[in-house]
Amino acid sequence: MAFPKNCIRVHGENIVVYDCGHGRIMHHAELLRAMERTRSLAQVKKAFPASRRNLLDVLNTFGFDFDQLLAEQFAEGLADTKLAGLHRVDAKWIAKKRVTLGQTRRPGRPATDCSDQEVIRAYESAGSYAAAARSMKLDPRTFRRLYFLARSRTGQNVG
Repeated sequence: MAFPKNCIRVHGENIVVYDCGHGRIMHHAELLRAMERTRSLAQVKKAFPASRRNLLDVLNTFGFDFDQLLAEQFAEGLADTKLAGLHRVDAKWIAKKRVTLGQTRRPGRPATDCSDQEVIRAYESAGSYAAAARSMKLDPRTFRRLYFLARSRTGQNVG
C-alpha cells in the first residue's frame, strides 16, 4: 500500500498533514493562522509540507483567498521577482496571476515624477546634461530624453 508523502488531506474541520508517510492531525485554524501571519507560501510550506496546488486547494477549502493576498501584495508595489522569492514559486507563475487578477505590470524601474519646468530649470542651472542628470539622480540619457520632451511640450526650440 502506498503512503502519501508531503500532502495535506481535509477531514471535516481538521487537516491531516502527511510528512514522509507519517500523518499529523491538526485543526485547520493553525494553517490559516500561519498563512495570515507570514503572508508567504514558502514559510507555510516549511511547517506544512505539501505541493503548491495542494496547499492552495486546502487554503481555499477553508476560505483563505490567496488571490486576494497577491492582489494586496501587488498593491503594496512588490515586483514579480520579489513575490516569486517570497512565495518560492516561478516568476512566470506570479506574472500569470497578475494578469488573471487584472493588475498591470510596470516594466523596468518606476517612472520619474518631475515636471517639465523642473527638468528645464535643472538644465539651465547646471549647464550640461550630465550635471543636470546628476542633480536629479537620473541617467544622462534619460535626462536628455526628458529635457527634449519638456522643451517640445513647452513650445521652446531645442537647439
